[in-house]
Amino acid sequence: MARSTSARSDVERAVDLIQHLRPAVTAVRMPMYQFGRAGVEALHDLIAGRPNAGGVITDPEPELMIRDSATTLTRLHE
Repeated sequence: MARSTSARSDVERAVDLIQHLRPAVTAVRMPMYQFGRAGVEALHDLIAGRPNAGGVITDPEPELMIRDSATTLTRLHE
């Protein structure tokens, strides 16, 4: 199977698709930069032979993006 040479990531393609879905999909906005940084730090600790306890990213916190897919039934019939 040939891989695309496009510079667009799977995440960008998913975002494009989600924008066209009806009802709009509820999602969680994740702090991607902080995820990447935590991954690099964990890899660095692993290479250096230091135990890595892992962690929870709390700053910025993930944000719940409530959209139409999480609406109440009464709102659907208005």
